[in-house]
Amino acid sequence: MRLFRRAAVLSAVSAAVLAAACGEDTTTDPNPVPSVRPEIALSLVPLDVYGLGAAAHGCDAAPYRQFDFWLGHWDVFTGTTLGGTNEVKSRVDGCVVEENWTSASFGRGRSLNAYDAATGAWSQFWVGSGGCQFSVILIEGGFADGSMTMQGSRTQPEGFFVAPPCGPPPGTVVTTHTDLIRWTLLPSGDVLQQLASANDAPVVPPPDPTTGNGLRYEAVDQVTPLSPADPSFCPFRAAARQFDYMLGTWTVHQGNGEGAQGTATFSNDLNTCLVEENFSGPGGYEGLSYNTFDLFTLQWIRTWVDSQGRRIVMRGGPDETGAMVLQGSRPAPGGRSVEVRITWKPTSPNEVLQIWEYSTDGGTSWKGKKEVRYTR
Repeated sequence: MRLFRRAAVLSAVSAAVLAAACGEDTTTDPNPVPSVRPEIALSLVPLDVYGLGAAAHGCDAAPYRQFDFWLGHWDVFTGTTLGGTNEVKSRVDGCVVEENWTSASFGRGRSLNAYDAATGAWSQFWVGSGGCQFSVILIEGGFADGSMTMQGSRTQPEGFFVAPPCGPPPGTVVTTHTDLIRWTLLPSGDVLQQLASANDAPVVPPPDPTTGNGLRYEAVDQVTPLSPADPSFCPFRAAARQFDYMLGTWTVHQGNGEGAQGTATFSNDLNTCLVEENFSGPGGYEGLSYNTFDLFTLQWIRTWVDSQGRRIVMRGGPDETGAMVLQGSRPAPGGRSVEVRITWKPTSPNEVLQIWEYSTDGGTSWKGKKEVRYTR
C-alpha cells in the first residue's frame, strides 16, 4: 500500500521470515505453518513492521468503516447532565479510531480502536489517567444489529489484592475482571454508549439501547471546554516509568544501519500512564502503538496498529537487564498462530536495539531473529 521497496532490502529482510512462515524448513520445525502467498506470510509474522515487507492490504474495505459513526466531536450526557466530552478521530490512514475522553469532573482517557482482518474482530485498548487497577481496558468484538459491542476479561496474579484508593475494600481478592461496552447509533444521529462490568462472575449485558440508558453522545462543532481534576498514581509508580528510556524521537534503521528507514517518536500522556509511539516510514507508511503498565495484571501491555491494517497485542515487562520484553501472537493459516517476541535493549543513552523473534511451537523455541536499531 503506497510503499517504496527495493528488491535488495526485501531479500535481506524477508528471506528467513518467508522460509519459516511458509513452512519450508520442515527439518527443524515438525509442525510448519502451511504454505501461503509471500505477502500474506509477511503480514502474519510482522518481524518487519516498518513497511519494508510486501503489503497485504490497507484499510479501505467496508469492515474498517463499521465504527466510523463514532467519529466526531461530542458532548456526552448522563440524562441531562454533562458528563464529559469526547473527540474521536480517524488515524493511521483510516486504520485506527482514536478516542480522546475528558470527564466533566475527574480524569481523562484515550483508546485505540482497530479492526483486524486476520481475526475479523474489532478491539479497543483504553488507558485512563488515574493509574488505578481499572484504568486499563482491553476488549474485542464486532458490529451487529446496529451496535458495536466489545468484551474482554483480565486475570490478576494469584494473591494480588485490590485495595483503596483504587478498588474495593481491603480483603477483597479480585481474580478476573470482565468489561463489556456497546455503542449504538441512534436514529437522531446521537450515539449511545453502555457499559457493564463484573468481578469473578458473568457480566450482565446492559439494557436494550431503545431504553436510552447509558451515555448519550451529542454531536457538536466544538466540545465544551472542561478542566477536570486529574490526580494520578502513575508519576509515583516506578513500574509505570520502566519504558521511559524510549521517550524522544529516533531514527530507525535495519540492523546493518545502512540508510534511515523511518522515524519513531515516543511520548508520554495521561499523567505518564501512557507511552504513545508514532512511526513514519517509506511511502507514507504509518504505525501507532499504545503502551502502558496495567496495575491489575502487573504487566506491560502494548497494542500496535499499522497503515496496512495489521494489529498485534503484546504483554510482558523488563527482564533482569532492564530490557523491555513483550510477547503476543498473530493468526496463521489453518487455525494456527505465530508467537512474536520483541525486545527493546538500550545499548547507550542514544541507541536502542530492537530484536524481533517468532515461534511456531507456542514459544518453546524462537527463530528468525531480526534487529532494528533506534538512534536518538
